[in-house]
Amino acid sequence: MGDAFSPLEVGGFSLRDVDHFPDKEWSVALTASARATAAVRAIDIPLGTLDPHMSSDPAVEIKDIIALRNQYLSMRASEIADQRGAFDHYFMAMLGMSPSISRPVATMVAFGIELGGMIGLEHKLHHNVARPVQRFPGLMPFLPTPPHASFPSNHATQAFLVAQLLTDDLSAPDGWAPYLSAMATRIAIGREIGGVHYRSDSLAGRALGTAIHDALMASTAKVHGKTFREHKAEAMADLGCAFKGNVAEPDIFAGIWDLDRMERGL
Repeated sequence: MGDAFSPLEVGGFSLRDVDHFPDKEWSVALTASARATAAVRAIDIPLGTLDPHMSSDPAVEIKDIIALRNQYLSMRASEIADQRGAFDHYFMAMLGMSPSISRPVATMVAFGIELGGMIGLEHKLHHNVARPVQRFPGLMPFLPTPPHASFPSNHATQAFLVAQLLTDDLSAPDGWAPYLSAMATRIAIGREIGGVHYRSDSLAGRALGTAIHDALMASTAKVHGKTFREHKAEAMADLGCAFKGNVAEPDIFAGIWDLDRMERGL
């Protein structure tokens, strides 16, 4: 055919004046991954941040794991098994939001999980604490033991980081804060019930998640044209549009999540 026609005009098609990939077409997960990679370069969480001796008696913690399992596993087994991998959907469902519509929130949740996991693994490698079943082979954990060290809990790190990335004050008694805090705690303790973490792992994960969040907020680095604080503000604005207020009579739910309340130390 030679040069009889332009390849860009075959079948009536012509070249569009588009230079950039549409923001809304970017995968939430891949956007979060790229942002997390940039965050690792922008912040520094020293390996001495966590105290590896938060529990002085592993035997006591293993007894606590067994007690938790015996009392709560039958009620929580399917949820705990489902949370072995990603748990973005637990936060999104609780918030009543769809990743395809609420992209700033969905990206922030995925970002917190991705970044918390990356930094958490570095601290795990540094402390290299044995898993519960490695100390007590008779534990018979519900979940398979992950192929990396126990301390700190990555699930706790990720969940508490996500929670703090979506609120100004995680301890606030109103807005989304109580729900975010409860979900993060529930996810963390689920790993204890599953037999793969000690309470000290969960507490360390909460501390690490807080340290990561604070470092992000202090950073002036820009990713995709915005600081991490600005990305958080965008997600919180998106989240604020969805909040319709607290339950009018919260006492009707009293006791449902008592396991996950602060009086147990988390």
